[in-house]
Amino acid sequence: MPRQTGKVECRTIAEIALAVSGPNCMGNIHAPSHLMTLTDDRLHRIAEGPVAIVAESVGLAMTIKRTLEERGILTAPLVTSGNEAGLTTADYIAYYATLPFVRVVVCYLEAVRDPGHLRAACTVAHRAGKPVTVSTTMPARCASNCPMSASCRRSTRRCARCGRLRPTRNALGRRLEASLSRPAKTC
Repeated sequence: MPRQTGKVECRTIAEIALAVSGPNCMGNIHAPSHLMTLTDDRLHRIAEGPVAIVAESVGLAMTIKRTLEERGILTAPLVTSGNEAGLTTADYIAYYATLPFVRVVVCYLEAVRDPGHLRAACTVAHRAGKPVTVSTTMPARCASNCPMSASCRRSTRRCARCGRLRPTRNALGRRLEASLSRPAKTC
């Protein structure tokens, strides 16, 4: 029965066009508002920076955030998208592309449910002069159809314990540093 309930909830969310984050969303950080809703009890640096993070996994979102902070790059907004019954990674990318203080959007995807919507959101970000960097755990056979698959494969490594693809810290850091070193485009 829980699956049926979930389907009904998803349908209801879609019908009334309600902006819902999750389910299975572990929270967010929005530095300009000094807001943090994550259930993580560790100390976090909440400071405005040029990078926005969108991730389905709170663990990887925080890993990306800490990796960037180690390189002196701060994150202003961070959101975990969870199972995306309402808002999707594409919605967050399109929204972050409109924020003047965001210069780069970093995403961690476990799956792409609507490639057209994701492509449109990346186009919005591109037109705003804001690169979108994507890391994924999609198997190579799925990622091979993804227009970003070559860069995704270069920025991931296989975990020795579970065999899943994980973001490579150095590759991600290098790509972000390169994106941030370019002057910001203005419209």
